[in-house]
Amino acid sequence: MIGAIRLPDPVVSPPGAHTVERKDAEAKVKAIVGNEPVAAQFKEISYSLPGRVLLGQTFSPRIRIVKAIPADISQEGRVIVACWAATNEFGSGSTLSEALEDLSRSIVELFLALIDEAALGPDLQKIRSRLSDHIELRG
Repeated sequence: MIGAIRLPDPVVSPPGAHTVERKDAEAKVKAIVGNEPVAAQFKEISYSLPGRVLLGQTFSPRIRIVKAIPADISQEGRVIVACWAATNEFGSGSTLSEALEDLSRSIVELFLALIDEAALGPDLQKIRSRLSDHIELRG
């Protein structure tokens, strides 16, 4: 069990803190386990994003997803973007989870704005219809 991570002298991090010095793709961490110093090396982990994710939940207690929403996933620099092309809604974040949560919130906001609106043009009626195929209000 790691008790503390030491920074280069003279600064010492508090117990439980995690500090990493980066050099190229590797990082060295000096840790104290008990009273014995231990050096560990880590490599950065790279992973590829899925091209598409099926979104099956929202973060709103008022909404229920009845049919999974296909979200196309892309990356713009350090930002992950999740987009539902059928409605031109998107979400973004520094992680895939943040992007999907942002997309979910955007979809809920759009759904709630259009669900009771009577005077919609043909384009918004199509979007409301697509939303209603996937989403409904809870009981």
